[in-house]
Amino acid sequence: MVGMISIYALAAVGLSMQFMMVINVLMTLYVVGGNALISRFIGQGRKKRASSLLYALGIFAILFLYLYQLVDILVVSFCIQLWVQKHK
Repeated sequence: MVGMISIYALAAVGLSMQFMMVINVLMTLYVVGGNALISRFIGQGRKKRASSLLYALGIFAILFLYLYQLVDILVVSFCIQLWVQKHK
């Protein structure tokens, strides 16, 4: 269905999925690495350190979420402006 609308719509879907896959890779690395460190600290009996790391990872995740949303809004608004200018 998307390819029947226009070539530009198909290209937009392809480009947006690449961006989403990069974000997915970064978040997967973040979650796996964070869980590995927390498990290591708990295994060593350093529960206070594991707790502080969990808190820091949570704060970082919230900040990353807001940064991602800001970039997403800016990119989408820029793309919409380009599309409107092209189709005037």
